[in-house]
Amino acid sequence: MAQEYPGGLSDGTLDINGNNIPVKIYSTTELGDLSAFPDRAINNNVVVILNESNFEPAYYNFGASTLSRFRDSKYQFFDKNFKLIDTPVTKDNITTFKYAVKSAKPITDSDKVELETPFNIWDRQKGYN
Repeated sequence: MAQEYPGGLSDGTLDINGNNIPVKIYSTTELGDLSAFPDRAINNNVVVILNESNFEPAYYNFGASTLSRFRDSKYQFFDKNFKLIDTPVTKDNITTFKYAVKSAKPITDSDKVELETPFNIWDRQKGYN
């Protein structure tokens, strides 16, 4: 969950090749809420943090459908190191999807991307960032 959560969104900065772009950050552990998020009236500059609870193996079809909704809404997907994922989702790779980003200008494979937040993003159950 985002630390600053009023309205469900936190503020952050997406650093793309040294250019700082203000973004809204969204995260939830509820797959239904995540699936509905692409319908919200947020145009661009959004980062959605995806987590393991969003893609439990027993709910693979729903998770894959959710990622498809994001893709249809012009989100791009990234792994934990903000490397672009441009391959279709499969049962074997669904857990590598860590971020969904919607920006005014599409991000390319050669872009260097980092997320900067005023809070740490960490997994309490595992105890690390």
